[in-house]
Amino acid sequence: MLYSRFASFLFRSGQQNGYQLMGADASSPSEATYFHMQKIEGISTFIYVTVVDTARADWQAQLQKNEQTRQQAVNLLKQMQSVALVYLLVEPTVQIDAASVPASVMERYEGQSVYSVFWRMALDTGQHTTLPEQPSDLFGLRGIIKEAYQQAAAPEPETTFDAVTTAESMLSKAKPSNTVPMRRTLPPSQRQKSKHGLRTRMRYVQISNYPRYTHAVICYGLLAINLAIFLAMTLSDAGSTGYFALRYLGIFPPVVIEGGEWWRLVTAMFMHFDVFHLLANSFGIIVFGTRIERYFGRTVFVFIYFGTGLMASLVSLANLRFFDSFAVSGGASGAVYGLVGMVFVVSRVTDRYIETLHWRVMLIFVVIGIIMGFSMTGIDNAGHIGGMIGGVIAGFLTLLYMMRKQKL
Repeated sequence: MLYSRFASFLFRSGQQNGYQLMGADASSPSEATYFHMQKIEGISTFIYVTVVDTARADWQAQLQKNEQTRQQAVNLLKQMQSVALVYLLVEPTVQIDAASVPASVMERYEGQSVYSVFWRMALDTGQHTTLPEQPSDLFGLRGIIKEAYQQAAAPEPETTFDAVTTAESMLSKAKPSNTVPMRRTLPPSQRQKSKHGLRTRMRYVQISNYPRYTHAVICYGLLAINLAIFLAMTLSDAGSTGYFALRYLGIFPPVVIEGGEWWRLVTAMFMHFDVFHLLANSFGIIVFGTRIERYFGRTVFVFIYFGTGLMASLVSLANLRFFDSFAVSGGASGAVYGLVGMVFVVSRVTDRYIETLHWRVMLIFVVIGIIMGFSMTGIDNAGHIGGMIGGVIAGFLTLLYMMRKQKL
């Protein structure tokens, strides 16, 4: 009886929050062993909720259909950024053991765009538990379930008939037994926070398997600007690219600090001293920059590229000021190392590939870059390290931004 009331209230609360009933008669979802609710959160995430009554003998057999459901979810990824399959196992009294969940539907979330989340709820107490390494809430769904249980567990209003009571007084005192209270949305400050730590919640950030943009137009624009400036430096009457950098664009501490030409911290990101310097940084922008722009968006890319590039310029300026005041620094390598640091953090925390890039590949690239930097002359290692530190910071900021956007 309690499960029937809970299923009915959950379905109604779900409707009020944009969920649609699937897989059961809309008039009586509580009569089936399980029923489904689905919703598109925002424009990028598809949520598919399966409510299972474990008191029924065939509940495990129903969960075996998870593979078919997952295949349908994979097909949805052509239109959606990610799909969450949520299973709510409603138990009569005691919490079921994780071993009782069919092995074919159990999985540890490793950052997939399609993943299954298993929640368990004891019908007698309303206690809600989560399997290890899985989120305790998704898009406020936990609050909807809790509210439905409280409504179902509340005692039904009793109506008594007193022969002395007049018809008018009886009607005024009677309360309709089928009234469903309207759901109230709590402000963000009062919503229940996840019990998991920040790093654990970062692991659940969803990264799409499909890029948001087909072409990385900003990266192409940067490549064109870098090439145009290099040609201008080569063909100028300055005599050499080094002297051109000293006069106009490069980071030269006396000119930047004493002369007040702080804009050189930005212009230095667009100049290169020779063809190899230009090709190496162009390769980094093509490999790392285009993927960040296409998968994370152009705004995020611009923030990361120029933010980490500026930090690299500041660290390079400080190094030149105290250790080599008469050297000139420039190039996009600081920003490129920032892109590498960002991809490393995001891939390492979520354990996801960003197209073909993985944190292990980034680690190899960084090690090779450091070895080459200290074994060759004329390399601004301080700028590279500054850009890498900026990229690590940008990676965590990106994850925090995506957590807020995905309401994790």
